[in-house]
Amino acid sequence: MQIKFRSTNFLHLQAGLFILVIGAAGIAASLFFSGVLQQLPVCFFRLWTGIPCPVCGATHAGLELSRGHLLGALWANPFFTFVYLAMIVTGINTLSGLVMKKKWYIELSEREAKWVRVLILAALPLNWIFLILQRFNLFSRN
Repeated sequence: MQIKFRSTNFLHLQAGLFILVIGAAGIAASLFFSGVLQQLPVCFFRLWTGIPCPVCGATHAGLELSRGHLLGALWANPFFTFVYLAMIVTGINTLSGLVMKKKWYIELSEREAKWVRVLILAALPLNWIFLILQRFNLFSRN
């Protein structure tokens, strides 16, 4: 694995800018609209089955992160907490690309890329198991 820098132009930054806009909108909604959670629909999977879906808690995780509560975000949904943290890093990288005309990227070997994919795929069911165990109070937050 190597971290490298490369020159960039505006076209290379479009995805990062989109992520920045989405992230900024989410942060603004959580900070300026205190009742945002009450306006969101309930999870129908959880309503029908009694168990959380794999993405249950993702919104809560984002709101906790926007308020600077990392542990609260991890408790709400660990997988999406890491997704949101990756979005933050992507946003910072995009801003550096806009300002310095260079952004960094991680170059992985084929083997490393395979392991990253395996870890992500393994994290999804592990996250869901965590949410189910949490739902039935099989361990506490403290």
